Parts: sequence; C-alpha cells; structure tokens
Amino acid sequence: MISSILFHGIGKKINFEGNIDDLSQYLDSLVDIFKNIKKILKPKAHIMIILQNCRTKEGKMEPLAWNFALKMEKHYKLLQEFIWLQDQKFMGIWGWPTTYVSNVHHHYCLVFQNL
Repeated sequence: MISSILFHGIGKKINFEGNIDDLSQYLDSLVDIFKNIKKILKPKAHIMIILQNCRTKEGKMEPLAWNFALKMEKHYKLLQEFIWLQDQKFMGIWGWPTTYVSNVHHHYCLVFQNL
C-alpha cells in the first residue's frame, strides 16, 4: 500500500519526493516509484493508485491523475477508474470572490495491471 504522502508538499523547496516544486518532475518521480514496484509484483497483478487532480499556487487546474495515468501506460495497463467521492468533508466557498473553486472533493482510484 502506498499512501498519499508524496503529494502534500508540492510547492515547498525541500529535497524530498513529496516536496518537488516542479509538477512534471513530481509525476516522473511518482512513475519511477511504481516502475520499481513492478519488480516485486506478480505478472498480471493489480494495483490501485489514488490521486487527485490539483490546482497550482497560481490557480491553474492540473489534471494530475490523468497525466499520471498516461505516463503509467508505458509500464502498466490501465484497466479501470473509480471516483471516490468524499461527501462527508466540509465544503466552503474557497475561491470567492476572486476565483471559482469547485465544492466537490473527490479522488480518482486508478486500477492498473502489471504487464
């Protein structure tokens, strides 16, 4: 099981996988982790990776989950996605009045198969 700890520090300049300033570099590092996990997985084994799309400090929406899935296709077969809706979380009007921020909190559960 891999936790979501890797994503929490984006934007900080600390030399740790979870605190990579560049999103592209972060994705490459994340894919590298799962490339290395392949060595211990049985052929055709399944893994589920849970990610969110994100918004940068500048307010740009980044399709992190989908960019990750596209990069992973070189190493695993993407089989399915599930949407994990976290409807028990408090929602607010986070961006108002300067910007729109969705009031939906969800993750993408991406199911891959080892090739």
